[in-house]
Amino acid sequence: MISEKERQNREALFRLMRENPDLPVVAMVDEEVVPDDSCGRWIGSWGSSCIEEYFVGKERTHFREKNDFDAIEEALTDGVMCYEDYENMSDEEAIFAYEHLLWVKAIVVNIDLP
Repeated sequence: MISEKERQNREALFRLMRENPDLPVVAMVDEEVVPDDSCGRWIGSWGSSCIEEYFVGKERTHFREKNDFDAIEEALTDGVMCYEDYENMSDEEAIFAYEHLLWVKAIVVNIDLP
């Protein structure tokens, strides 16, 4: 038997998948689900899902944010350019560079604690 919350989360995910059949589905696993680094498998539950855009940097995955200069700085300095080059850019140049990263549009589903 599943909870009503999980039922709703699954229905929302399936609806997004039906409405967007060409988008990949990406699972984002909550850090609390993985208690160690023993390369085992862990049980999680279906969390919320939505359509987002992400960029994979050298250090982490970045999700597109609007008008958030901290997010712009973090993404651009994560393997795209050195911090000094970022500091020398105008706000407009930084926004332009950020908007033109290799963003991937996907259905993102959160995997939460069971």
